[in-house]
Order: sequence, then C-alpha cells, then structure tokens
Amino acid sequence: MKNSEDSFKIPHSFGYCCAVAASSLCFVILFESLMVVSSLGSETATNFSFAMKAFELFAFTVMISTIGCLFSFITSIIPFLIGLAIAIKFRIHSPVYFIVGGAITGGVLCPLFLSIPNFGFNVQNPEPDSMMGLIVSLSILVLSGAVAGWTYWRLCHRKKPSRA
Repeated sequence: MKNSEDSFKIPHSFGYCCAVAASSLCFVILFESLMVVSSLGSETATNFSFAMKAFELFAFTVMISTIGCLFSFITSIIPFLIGLAIAIKFRIHSPVYFIVGGAITGGVLCPLFLSIPNFGFNVQNPEPDSMMGLIVSLSILVLSGAVAGWTYWRLCHRKKPSRA
C-alpha cells in the first residue's frame, strides 16, 4: 500500500493556478481597501448617489481583478518554474521557502506593474507622493506574492499527516 503522502498529490499546474487566484484576491482586497480608505478611487466631491458610487467601485473591482489575475499569471510563470525546479532538485518542502520566493517575485515584478499605463502609480518623478505610491505598491505586491507562495506550498508541498 502506498504512503498517504503519495496517495493524494495535487498537480503543480493546478497549485500554480490556485496560487495566482489567491494572490490576485489578496491584491484586489488590499488595493480596494486602500482606494476606499484614501478616497482615491471614488468621486467624493460630486453629488453622485450611493448606488452610483457602489457601481463605480464594483466596476473598478472587476477591472482590477481581471488585470491583476492576468498580470500575475503571465509574469510570474518563469520565477515560479525556477523556484519549483530548485525545490524539486533540493527536496525543499519548507513553507518559508515558498513564502519568501513568492514575496521576492512580487517585489521584483513591482516595477513592471507600475509601468502599466493609467493603472500603477506615477513613479517617474521622485516626489514624495510618487515615492509613497511606490512603497504602497511594493508592499501590496510583496504581500500578495507571499500569499501565493503559502497557497502553493499548502496545496502541493505540505507533508500530509499519516493516518494510522
């Protein structure tokens, strides 16, 4: 009889897709929370109704979700494959490895995210506002990457407890 660790194995591709989905969800929640708290994403000076503002927030959330998921899926595949090859080669199953790898991937991809026109913060000029935008974007992407790493580890590399 096979070991319980080998009896249930989630494919790496499915784990990667779940990690991207978790990362995108984390990104959307953090980004939308920032927009609501700072009132950057809504019209506060107008007399729009609550329903109109809610619809605007919903539409913006759908846009952010779509762009965030596509961005994560396309840009993180190469760092994911490199990290996976290292983990398999050296038989690494530590959650810290995957969390740190995801966080580093998020941090490295931050400048690419910021270069998306009309989506990222304007960091072309080293002004205090643009530097604050860079710091906020970096922290959101690093945290989202860490969530992706933890999700992937949880699904694909966690040692399952043996049932006696």
